[in-house]
Amino acid sequence: MTGTASTYGELGKAKLVFDLYLRRCVVPLFNPCVRNTLLDAQWHFTAKPDSAAADRVVVVKDIPDYLALEANPAWEKFKHLEVRQYGGMLIALNRYRDLEDYLNNQLSKRNRKNLRAKLNKLNRDYPISFATYHGAIPREVHRRLFDAFRQLLAQRFQQKGMANRDLERWSFIEDTSLRMIRSGDASLFVIFSANQPIALTLNFHVGSMIYSHMQTYDIAYSSYNLGDIAMFKQLEWCYNNQIAAYDFLIGESYYKSKWADFPYRYAYRIYYRKGDWFGMGKARLLQHFYQVKQFLRDRGIAGKIISRDRWRYKRQRND
Repeated sequence: MTGTASTYGELGKAKLVFDLYLRRCVVPLFNPCVRNTLLDAQWHFTAKPDSAAADRVVVVKDIPDYLALEANPAWEKFKHLEVRQYGGMLIALNRYRDLEDYLNNQLSKRNRKNLRAKLNKLNRDYPISFATYHGAIPREVHRRLFDAFRQLLAQRFQQKGMANRDLERWSFIEDTSLRMIRSGDASLFVIFSANQPIALTLNFHVGSMIYSHMQTYDIAYSSYNLGDIAMFKQLEWCYNNQIAAYDFLIGESYYKSKWADFPYRYAYRIYYRKGDWFGMGKARLLQHFYQVKQFLRDRGIAGKIISRDRWRYKRQRND
């Protein structure tokens, strides 16, 4: 999805937070100056050309509640309905003096001890090194790392028995990340054993905030808690580079709850033209549909008992 109205047709859709950090653009419904209330910062993006006349209903998904959006006066003929959706989690790093202060406040004494024990054991057992690529990166290095990234991500999701949507659009992610790492708008964190990547995380940067887009690790190293070690080393880098917040994005999990200190909510907005009774009716039906869907999520039915990604994985295996 490009985030521009010209792509929407009769029912337009956009994913706001992903458009912001992946494409640096805002749907034309909004002023391209977006305020981050968490950091008290103004972010300026590109407003794409629109062809709103063709659209009856536009759904803008994934609006985090810490972003304040101003309406674009050119869309004053549109009204909207809002639907509360799933939760997100982030680390407000600017609340703490340094990494040690954060760890002491966020992790239990037992978790801190276990983290350092696992890191020490990993360093004893293997020739471990850490790297963060943020700025210049040779194309051949990037290609080699992303080949490993794709392989490890595929193995991890095969282990989970789930489809991964980033694997299905890998060329876009790979090409976009190369350009944005070089421009400083993204970073790639890697844990190496000798010269072999065993854990990778792709992050996108907006101002002093990081959006963690995807991460994986070599399942052969599962006993070392590589996810926690990767998080610890990334936060070390964040404090050394004046990063104020680290956003895990959509969804809640034990891992995110362990590290995150700031839960928030996403919302959908459903826009329709004033006076368009058919569009208003369609918008209300969509509102009801999304409310029911979230009701099922809140009760662990949608996404857990009934998982679209597990169903897609089985279908892909059968195909």
